[in-house]
Amino acid sequence: MKGYLNYMRESNIKFWDNLIDHFEKFKYRPKYIILFYLDYPTLKIRKLFKNKLINLHPSILPAFKGFDVDYQTEHIKPKIVGSTVEIVRHRMDNGLILAQSADTYNPKDNFKDVRHSIYLQQISLLLQLIRWIEKDLIVIEDDFCYIKDSKYNSTNPFFSPNLDKDIIEEIYG
Repeated sequence: MKGYLNYMRESNIKFWDNLIDHFEKFKYRPKYIILFYLDYPTLKIRKLFKNKLINLHPSILPAFKGFDVDYQTEHIKPKIVGSTVEIVRHRMDNGLILAQSADTYNPKDNFKDVRHSIYLQQISLLLQLIRWIEKDLIVIEDDFCYIKDSKYNSTNPFFSPNLDKDIIEEIYG
């Protein structure tokens, strides 16, 4: 296992170094870089892209941090499961929370169905996140972030802030 973890760490460093080289070569500076929970940028990248790294994590942070979220969820069997969109900061899964989703979890349910529910939440959040980025609605102020003109009420009870109605309809019908 230790050899595998070292291999993954080295591969991760190579990936991020290659990405920086690519950005520099083409003089490209992305507005944001969207990550999924299995990607964790190096310290060099976190400094270079401060407040520009957005992580989609398959749990309601700060619960179930790290890479083994599925294992934790399946074995602890919480009453609520969900997903978090965070602005990556200094430490893994300790960033600024931009948005979250939640749904009930019946421990008797097939875990694959529960994981699929979380996946749909993440896709919904990703589609909304892209729209927020396109419209330049993400605001980061010191240790706080929010979406301009967002609503926080029960019209979309599983998402905070609310997602656009067409996104909900696209994913959930």
